[in-house]
Amino acid sequence: MFTINDKFVGHLLASSPILYSSDEPQKVILIINHNPQLVIGIQINQEILGQTIQRVSSRIGIPFFGNDPLWDGGNLGKDKIHVIHTTDWMGRSSVQLNDELAVTSDISVLTALSEGQGPSQFRACAGFCSWSNSCLLYTSPSPRDS
Repeated sequence: MFTINDKFVGHLLASSPILYSSDEPQKVILIINHNPQLVIGIQINQEILGQTIQRVSSRIGIPFFGNDPLWDGGNLGKDKIHVIHTTDWMGRSSVQLNDELAVTSDISVLTALSEGQGPSQFRACAGFCSWSNSCLLYTSPSPRDS
């Protein structure tokens, strides 16, 4: 039986082309948290056209230079920005997912990036995805042991 456990945090979940029509975009989701009842992930492969980190940051008074896109993290909590980033920078609220990746969901990462002190690589995503663990059981193939 397939169950989500700690070894899947920080891993990618990719949708199968068989499950979606050619008109619907396929999804790649980074699993960031779970418990026996719930799985939470952030979609990382769909840019929100016309939205940038600079535009979002300026609305909250943080000067941010460049033209970095904002990504669609999922259909829930669209008003919340989650920054997936390398672990060379960690804030107080950052959650380390694996040796290379962390996620920060507060203003500290945007402030650090605007001051040139943030992570070397990052992707800012608006929203998140969530499933019950049992729902994921019925839509996922059995994982191969890594």
